[in-house]
Amino acid sequence: MKALISVHDKPSVLELAKEIAKRYEIMASDGTAKFLMDNGIKAKSISEIVGIKQTSWIKTLHPKLYEMMFNGEINIVVVDLYPFEEEQSIENIDIGGVTLIRAAAKANCIVVSSKNQYKKVINRLENFDEEFKQKLIVEAFLRVAEYDVAIARWFTGLLFEYRR
Repeated sequence: MKALISVHDKPSVLELAKEIAKRYEIMASDGTAKFLMDNGIKAKSISEIVGIKQTSWIKTLHPKLYEMMFNGEINIVVVDLYPFEEEQSIENIDIGGVTLIRAAAKANCIVVSSKNQYKKVINRLENFDEEFKQKLIVEAFLRVAEYDVAIARWFTGLLFEYRR
């Protein structure tokens, strides 16, 4: 069983990652993998798994990751999106994270899409039931929708500025 972790706020995921590592082999985006390993948690970087050097724009967009989700090789996905709502800028629009969340939800993985879910997930790691997994999937799609609405509102504001 494998888990994929790709988070912006790395310190916040430490406790969850420690618990996941007891049951799953962890794969992580390069920065997250380095952080986890520096803190004593075994993790493989996505670059090693997919065989390419990650760039700043394609960190988690390799098709192999999605194949692994849909064939059941990846069972849990943890993503903390770039903080667009806190600092609105083009650089903070997360593409890979949103794609991971949507794919994990569609593939019926355990999808953790918010730091607010970490404690609940830790408490349920040993005995996930379908209802809890479905609740996480609903929350994942809601998180992506909220994120997209925030981005759309920002771009709408820019459009009005251009028209002045």
